[in-house]
Amino acid sequence: MSIDYEKLRERYTESRDKQLSSNHGLRLDVEAYCHAFGQEVYGIKMNGGSTLYLLRECIFDPNHKNGEAAIGQADDGKLFYQCFHDSCQGHTWKEAREVISGKDNLSRFMGSASGGEVSSMTGDLISIKPLVVIGVQEFIGLDLPPRSNILSPWLPEQGLAMIHAPRGVGKTHLALLVAYIVACGGKSFNGWHAPESKAVLFIDGEMPAAVLQERLSGIILGTGIEPQAPLNILTPDLQTNGMPDLGTKKGQVSMPKNFVPFLPE
Repeated sequence: MSIDYEKLRERYTESRDKQLSSNHGLRLDVEAYCHAFGQEVYGIKMNGGSTLYLLRECIFDPNHKNGEAAIGQADDGKLFYQCFHDSCQGHTWKEAREVISGKDNLSRFMGSASGGEVSSMTGDLISIKPLVVIGVQEFIGLDLPPRSNILSPWLPEQGLAMIHAPRGVGKTHLALLVAYIVACGGKSFNGWHAPESKAVLFIDGEMPAAVLQERLSGIILGTGIEPQAPLNILTPDLQTNGMPDLGTKKGQVSMPKNFVPFLPE
């Protein structure tokens, strides 16, 4: 009786990968696996009890781009493939693996469920660590640095602020001035002080770019100082397809990769 060694090897590899995932508390490091075989992970998304590793390009249809397809991993380590287009429905993880890596051994990509690494929305690797929970006595005794201000005395770090006034009073002009002073750092105006320079992303949703440029030019000439940190402008007039809804995941992943999406799902 002849033995089909190729089929036997395939069965052995699949069985070992399954045991590594389910019986030993290990799971596939999807980020490392994709990187090793040239699949770019666009970001991650938590979906119920599963983690979706969003792909830059669908494995089965390259026209489906920028997070429209994903490799999914359930809490128990089970893997699946998902594309949000009807034409790709029904494709499985096994099919995806065949396309990506064929019969390559996956054991080198297996890791601890609590200590692995996943992609943030920027595609960078971040370490997963257990949450830290401490008692009230220990918490009260912590030596924590005092909260500082980005612009003293009213714009604190890790805080929110709102400028409100009737139309035409100058809210955008004031916001531009605040952004510029914060990016410059070490400067004061109108009794407000920016202790140090901070990177700023100024997002405008409706003002013509030419008007925004005119106002910002006036601020630069009026202050006579240069930003020490990046001051970036996002304005609708420079967008080919208009401004996305930054309150949605699709809008957030459309941001350039050097900006970390900061809006909630």
